[in-house]
Amino acid sequence: MRLVDPRVRFLARMHGYDLFAERWPDAWSFFQMFQMTQVERLFIVSQAGKDYLTHRYPERADSCELARLGTFDHGPGPWSPSDTLRIVSCSHIVPLKRVTLLAEALRHVRRPVRWTHFGEGPERPALERAVRALPSHVNVSLPRERGQPTTARVVQDGTGGSFRASQQHGRWGPGVHAGSHEFRHPVVGRRCRWGA
Repeated sequence: MRLVDPRVRFLARMHGYDLFAERWPDAWSFFQMFQMTQVERLFIVSQAGKDYLTHRYPERADSCELARLGTFDHGPGPWSPSDTLRIVSCSHIVPLKRVTLLAEALRHVRRPVRWTHFGEGPERPALERAVRALPSHVNVSLPRERGQPTTARVVQDGTGGSFRASQQHGRWGPGVHAGSHEFRHPVVGRRCRWGA
């Protein structure tokens, strides 16, 4: 397109699947090298992602820019003291997200827990088995997919939890964290250096 009209600019945003090669079949993102040779500016949503890409393409480091996901500040959501630990998580139920690991960890919590997980996926039967094995003081809700507006309302009105858990594999989960921070909810996530 640039050959036809030099005013055409190629800008892109990357995170997750389109950024990290190990998420692709055979750990090869076949279009990425072409993108990197053609892109004028590349906006990456996490520092770990920017570090990863500039390490892979050091000659294109000047075209990579950190541009975190933006959110609106809706002010703090309602909160009330509780003896119950309230947790909300949201992700696909796939091996990459390790949702069943959270269920297994809750077996070791001694205080009352209310966990709500939004998401569907092929590992749902395994998650349901792990939930059935939890002690009686751990109350779990696995509502079927209800769409983003319903999930956002649970986060906003405070019925969901004291904090949000992100099962993002290998990196911060920028989307999950940004959405929770919109309502000033604390977030817990796994952090891991790329390539580790």
